[in-house]
Amino acid sequence: MDADNGGAASRAVRVTWEFSLTAILQGVQVIALLSALVYWFVVNAQRGADNERRLAELQSNVSQQISEVRQTIAGGLTDMRQQLNSLPDTRARLDQAERRLADMDARGAGFEARITGMERQAIELRSDMNAITRASNVPLAGGRR
Repeated sequence: MDADNGGAASRAVRVTWEFSLTAILQGVQVIALLSALVYWFVVNAQRGADNERRLAELQSNVSQQISEVRQTIAGGLTDMRQQLNSLPDTRARLDQAERRLADMDARGAGFEARITGMERQAIELRSDMNAITRASNVPLAGGRR
């Protein structure tokens, strides 16, 4: 029996040792898993804080850009209102300028007609002067040379 007891005792020790090693390995796994979970929560909490900070910065930048766009649009609309309000005055000035240009065109056409007439008269006068000059160069009958 001692041999049986010795065999049983060695089995019991081996079983106890395996049980202890299994328990230690399971404990290490649990600790590793808990550490990983804690790490994951800490990292995600930091990411959440970083994301909140980034979102706040983005919101600030977008708000600033929207403010600038609103100011630009408000300035542009003010300019457009001023230009629209000045349109009747501008139209009246343009109408006056168009009337003056039409008058000047009419005068220019009159001057052109007068110049054309004067050119014809100058041509006729030149022709008459040439005829007179030729006639004065012709020797007269009975005259001396």
